[in-house]
Amino acid sequence: MAKPRSTAKPSSRTRVARHRAAQRRKGLRLVQRWVDDTSTPAFAAMAANEMALAAASPDSDEVMDWIERNSVFEEMFDNDDDAPG
Repeated sequence: MAKPRSTAKPSSRTRVARHRAAQRRKGLRLVQRWVDDTSTPAFAAMAANEMALAAASPDSDEVMDWIERNSVFEEMFDNDDDAPG
């Protein structure tokens, strides 16, 4: 007589391992990265400081013109109604 199959759900560790193996078979590689937490007051202070430094630069107008010319952000939206802000 055959042994009944377990109805227990695989552990999350097993499911993650299977998923990662499947992704690797597709030629993908997992990359994890730590990034700044933009919701912290420390980040806001750092960003404000960097913006002030950039604004005070004698080249700020030229740099901003270059950023605007080379930005693809606006191309992501069909019209201004979809743009954030």
